[in-house]
Amino acid sequence: MITSVLQLSARPGNEQAVDDLYADLGVLDRSRAFPGCRGAVLLRTVEGALAAGGATHVVIAEWDDEAAYAAWVADPWRNDVGAALAPLLDAGAAPRAGAVLAPVT
Repeated sequence: MITSVLQLSARPGNEQAVDDLYADLGVLDRSRAFPGCRGAVLLRTVEGALAAGGATHVVIAEWDDEAAYAAWVADPWRNDVGAALAPLLDAGAAPRAGAVLAPVT
């Protein structure tokens, strides 16, 4: 088993839009149904956007193995989601360690 961790940094004011995109497109449901995925969760920083452009969201998923995760990363639908998500993100933000996170509901 492996665990994937994806850190996302929403542009200021787009934190809720990231939550909404994940919900509207069913990203977590689709990933959980993908072969080899054991579970996935979207977390958001409790204090909102972190200082100086840090990560605002973290996606953590468990996979049977590296091959299952690689297949998910290569899935064209996932790439389409990435394209839809890109305008909401601050590509230049640096991840910050030690953030307090809560599940997105």
